[in-house]
Amino acid sequence: PATTALGIKDSAGYEKGLSCGANVIMPNIGGNQYRKRYAIYPGKGEGSISLEGDLERIKSLLVQLGRTVGRDYGNRKGRAL
Repeated sequence: PATTALGIKDSAGYEKGLSCGANVIMPNIGGNQYRKRYAIYPGKGEGSISLEGDLERIKSLLVQLGRTVGRDYGNRKGRAL
């Protein structure tokens, strides 16, 4: 996965992670009133405008990379729950 740390460390962190083999991103998309509670390292929980804006940026990035937003559990193909 491309974790939140990649997105904080480098503005193109998610893109780089997905381009190097990651197949999941883990953005910090909690409500603004809760983000500071999860600030476990400098920069986490800051700099976001809105949840809707964050989701649109993520969707736009995925489109640019030729990826789609998954709508399932993400299990390995051919493997039942």
